[in-house]
Order: sequence, then C-alpha cells, then structure tokens
Amino acid sequence: MNNSDGTVSFCSSANNKYICAVVDEDNQLLARSSVIGTWGKFYIEKIADYEYAIYAAANGKCVKADQDQGGKLFAAGDMVAGAWEAFWVTKIS
Repeated sequence: MNNSDGTVSFCSSANNKYICAVVDEDNQLLARSSVIGTWGKFYIEKIADYEYAIYAAANGKCVKADQDQGGKLFAAGDMVAGAWEAFWVTKIS
C-alpha cells in the first residue's frame, strides 16, 4: 500500500495484519497491527535491476533477512551490504 507521505506499508495475507518493525523487540518485522502507524511504514529504494532495499521509517535501518536466525526479517542493517538486504518487490492486488 502506498501511503500519502511517500512510504509504503505491507499487509500479510495470512492474517490481514500490517507488517511492523517492532523496535522494542530487536527490530524484528512482525505482522501484528490492524492500523498503519510509524512502525508499519517503510521506504523502498531501487539498488539494481529487480532488487530493492527496504528501510523502516521507525528507525531508518534497512530490512535484512537474517540467515543466522532462520531468515527472520529485522530492520537492523546500517547499510545494504549484500543479498541479505536485497529484495524483489511484487505488487499483488
């Protein structure tokens, strides 16, 4: 979902909750909010063909799929350093 402030928000089709960067729980991304707040807003930046970085508005950190923690998503990266911080974005209607 595109927000009026230039951010985007993601809604989980599993539980119809918005994805949040939960800054008081190690910055993990969790689908747990029924409304879009600061924790549920993200910026997307193109880094290469078909690859994007996602930054959490709540703390300014880039989202990474932490392979050391089973691929869980965290808004904890200081920079896009590799594949852990690169995402393909597909819009589903």
